Amino acid sequence: MTTNIQFLHMKNHEWMETFVQEKLAKLEKKYNWITQAKVYFKVEKAANTDQNICEIELHVPGPPVFAKATADTFESSVLKTIADLDKILKKRKAKMYNTGAKAS
Repeated sequence: MTTNIQFLHMKNHEWMETFVQEKLAKLEKKYNWITQAKVYFKVEKAANTDQNICEIELHVPGPPVFAKATADTFESSVLKTIADLDKILKKRKAKMYNTGAKAS
């Protein structure tokens, strides 16, 4: 899987790249048909706090899969986004292989 990570309107952080690549590697082991991941990190200014946003687009057979999460920390936003993608990919896998398993 090819991974492209972009930091929008903020400095690059190597630890964030490493963190998201580790999480994406786990997804790739589970769903080996993922071909590419595009990850976007950005900070949105809120009234009292900054909201950290993680957006991930995965290229898979069929239409691309997209998830986005906002949290107080980038780690939390990555974990939420990965969890959302896992649910979507589970449904896609059931549909692809027509296993009849219920995807919840």
